[in-house]
Amino acid sequence: MNSSKPELVTPIEGYDLILTRRKPDKYSQVKIIRLSLNKVGGAHITNPEDLITQIEDAVFLHEEGVK
Repeated sequence: MNSSKPELVTPIEGYDLILTRRKPDKYSQVKIIRLSLNKVGGAHITNPEDLITQIEDAVFLHEEGVK
C-alpha cells in the first residue's frame, strides 16, 4: 500500500431513513433521519452510533406520545 497517496472518500448524499411504526392495518411515519454516508469500496454509514441513538430516541418518544 502506498502511504504517500491519501485515501479518497467520496460522500454519498441524498439518502434518508424513514422510520415507520407498523401495526396490523396501519403504518405511521415516526421520523425521517438524514443518512451520512461515504463511498470507499462501497457505501458506508459514517455515524452508526449516532444513527442508532436517533432511532432509539425516536421510538421512545413515539411510544411516549411525544412528537
